[in-house]
Amino acid sequence: MPDELTVENQYWFFNVENEGMYQQNRSAFDTPGDLLFYFLPICMGKLTMMNVAGIYKCAFRSVGIILLTLWCSLGFSQDHILTIRVSDESAQPVPNASISISQKRITADSSGVASLVLPQGTYKLTVSSVGHYPFTGNAVVDNNSTVNISLRVRESLLGSVTVTGGRNVYRNQMSSQSIDISRLKKIPVILGEIDPLKTITLLPGIKNGGEASAGIYVRGGGPDQNLVLLDGIPVYNPNHLLGFFSVFNGEAIKNVEVIKGGIPAEYGGRLSSVISVDTRDGSKDSLKASGGIGLISSRLAAEGPIVKGKSSFIVSGRRTYIDQVGKLVAKSRIGSNGYFFYDVNAKVDYVINKNNQLFASFYNGRDEFSYVDNDDDGRDRIFNAEWGNTIAALTWKQQISKKLKQEISVVYNQFSLDSKFGYSTLGFIFTSGLRDYQLKNDWTYSARKWLKWKWGWQYTWHRFKPGAGSVTAGIQEFKSQINDQYARPNVLAAVKA
Repeated sequence: MPDELTVENQYWFFNVENEGMYQQNRSAFDTPGDLLFYFLPICMGKLTMMNVAGIYKCAFRSVGIILLTLWCSLGFSQDHILTIRVSDESAQPVPNASISISQKRITADSSGVASLVLPQGTYKLTVSSVGHYPFTGNAVVDNNSTVNISLRVRESLLGSVTVTGGRNVYRNQMSSQSIDISRLKKIPVILGEIDPLKTITLLPGIKNGGEASAGIYVRGGGPDQNLVLLDGIPVYNPNHLLGFFSVFNGEAIKNVEVIKGGIPAEYGGRLSSVISVDTRDGSKDSLKASGGIGLISSRLAAEGPIVKGKSSFIVSGRRTYIDQVGKLVAKSRIGSNGYFFYDVNAKVDYVINKNNQLFASFYNGRDEFSYVDNDDDGRDRIFNAEWGNTIAALTWKQQISKKLKQEISVVYNQFSLDSKFGYSTLGFIFTSGLRDYQLKNDWTYSARKWLKWKWGWQYTWHRFKPGAGSVTAGIQEFKSQINDQYARPNVLAAVKA
């Protein structure tokens, strides 16, 4: 080695001495950092052809080693696409099959095909579908592949189902239908008012006279050919507001029964139908109140025990309030004009003992209409009309034996229609009405489960009041009316059932 090293000698030393050292220890220069440190002095001087050749030789060798290492690592960590096709035994695709693999859950499409990406390896595969037996197996993933799964159809044999129906016939009354209050409340009604007469028009063979009429036509008959009963008492005018509503308050009703044909003799000789409405008893346990507010009217009912466990009462009322609302809104224009109706129902029952029971019922309902035209000269024109029903009854029910029972009732029934026309000091008053006093007794003997005898009697005293009217002029009153008429029909009926 020379004593003094020039720049060229230094490079020569590098090329000669260090080249040999590189050949001997090249395993220590296999990283780019080592090569950079080894060849760094070259950047400070001239490069010879031998220098460049050595640099490229070592660089290519190191880069090749790096690329080979990266290729091997990528080759061993590559993911693959696994496609699963699910079908049944007849090679028909199974749509929406549930697939579980490598803690992943996927769902096949409508063609029974599902795909997912997984690393190379062996996985547990579970496939299930409704109506098929599940499949469990292993899936080997080493490249992009497709696995076909065939599911067995699950055949479930159902036992035979036998449906039997029966109907307990307690009486042989044909063309009879009964609707209780729970069913009445479920049926949509006009203006929120429960109305039995509107509801029964939904039954076959019954239709109403129009949207705003309570007239009922049963199997071609007219409205006057129907017998309407409230607790067994005839109701001569069952309508309010000229037929828009019925007189039955939904808070007091228990059930309604309609007989459209084969009317028993106990109801007389009605041609079309019998519509019987029963009121409910009050609660014998505790005091209760219920009610409702409608667009036209509001209702309220109170019930409770008189003697707990033995006697109870129920009182309910209903009234329209359009007249009162109108007077509040435009009192100067409406004045004393208006229309309203109301109903009051009351019932008391008392259990004497296990074989005897008393019932007292009451109903009163009125419609009132008034019209007043005030003139500046003091000559007012007035028209008033008022009509309605009043019913009262006392009933004693007795169980004489297991097979024989009887029921006796005392009834008061009244219907009246009053109207008044007035002009100045002159007035015309017209009154008419009907009043009944009734006593009836019914007996029932149950000989067998399929045989029942029923008989009874009733006495009714009708008082008709077809008043022609009266005239008032000042302080004088002139009456001209027709004499009252009376009738006493007796009915004796026996029914074999």
